[in-house]
Amino acid sequence: MRESKLCQHLLQLPEPMRKQFRLYLASPYFNPLPRFVDLLDILEANLLKYKSRNITEEAVWVLYFPKNPFDRNKLRKDCTALLKLLVTFLSQAAFDLDRPQQFSLLIRQLNALELHPYFKAYAEEADEVLKEAEANGKPVFGIVADIGLEHYRNDLSQNFRNSDVDLGKLIDAAELDYCIRKMELLYAKLNHWIVTAKGQRRQEEAFLELVGRRLADLPAQTKMYYHLYECTREATAESHFHAFRELLRGMQPSPNQADMYLAALNYCARRLNVGRSDYLSETHFLHREMLDLGLMAPVLNQISPNFKNAVVVAARLGEVAWARKLVDSFEDTLCLPQNLNAKQFAEGIIAFHEGNLQQAEPYFHRLLGDFEDIFYGLDARGYLLRIYYELGNQIGLESLLESYRMYIKRNPALTPARRESHSEFIRYVRRLTHVNPHDEAAVERLETEIQQGTRIPATAWLLQKVQALKRP
Repeated sequence: MRESKLCQHLLQLPEPMRKQFRLYLASPYFNPLPRFVDLLDILEANLLKYKSRNITEEAVWVLYFPKNPFDRNKLRKDCTALLKLLVTFLSQAAFDLDRPQQFSLLIRQLNALELHPYFKAYAEEADEVLKEAEANGKPVFGIVADIGLEHYRNDLSQNFRNSDVDLGKLIDAAELDYCIRKMELLYAKLNHWIVTAKGQRRQEEAFLELVGRRLADLPAQTKMYYHLYECTREATAESHFHAFRELLRGMQPSPNQADMYLAALNYCARRLNVGRSDYLSETHFLHREMLDLGLMAPVLNQISPNFKNAVVVAARLGEVAWARKLVDSFEDTLCLPQNLNAKQFAEGIIAFHEGNLQQAEPYFHRLLGDFEDIFYGLDARGYLLRIYYELGNQIGLESLLESYRMYIKRNPALTPARRESHSEFIRYVRRLTHVNPHDEAAVERLETEIQQGTRIPATAWLLQKVQALKRP
């Protein structure tokens, strides 16, 4: 049963929330069937407390209905009903945390039920809740407009048929809410277009001008999306990236904090791809901040996707001690089967940049057999080529060049851009290996071509080796 949808949901639920869910089930108001509490207790005792233990449906049934013959359909119906209750509980838990939204719906319901005598007191309380939420950085402008409009309607329902609600302020609040909602979507659309080349690039100059005018009134997160959009659509607009970085440093913990750091890393990667090596240090600083903020912590025992690049960047900058600290921080998780590739690669990177090439070689070799994990497979082959060249292993180099080429050719998961960049790297390593060091013109041509390339992996290493050929 471990792989069932219900169990997977429960396994991913933090234990304190799981205990709250049990209390939720015990309430006859929310759950009219008390036996669902027993089902949850059975799953808790026999499956949820353990990392890998499983239990069959038959075994659950024996504990659930010990006197009845096994009925798979009945058990699965109860599991489906329990899952629906869990989904309702999660929705309720989110609603309980959103006091502004609660008051928005309460005010609307008071009007619908014509409970006018109680409206004023609740409306005043709603205003206090909105002020508190806004002071804490929560974007509530849309709710401000909703509550204000309900207040206006309530006033008009009275005998005096008048209202002191400032409709102009409601329009301003609605405009800010429009900016907040659209700015995030606009950045997501642009980033999606850059990554996938799907759809069309939108022209939104009038909207961006509006956001620019209202920027001071907008919450920090919307300002971040605005600056991200501007430096994403025009990479040379570095002032917008610097403004974004200042806001990122002061960003309070939130569900999308990791996404903001990922956006910053993506911008740095685009600058690195056009030869801006100074963004390597910026990338490393971002990784350091993410580690300190807990944004690189494993999720469900799966190592963070940012872990690999963090190790590589740190090692390239000579920050090998920090790279080792990062590996040691997640040692227990890295030893799990699903993370062994990350561990082998990290150990190989650290050894390589410490100059221990023979020690690094077996770590990268162990990654060659995994055809599906292309991110580690490609980079492991790239580092092995460098190791063979440095050690003068010509036979191993020639063999790997061919197998590397076939790996790229046969792997359908590779994007055209990645396929092209790694093919270029293979071509230049092959030329580096066979160029006549006494043919100065040929060496100069090779150096010029590498310098003009924008997407070649290990460009700095290739240029370093060409320079070594030119020395007397």
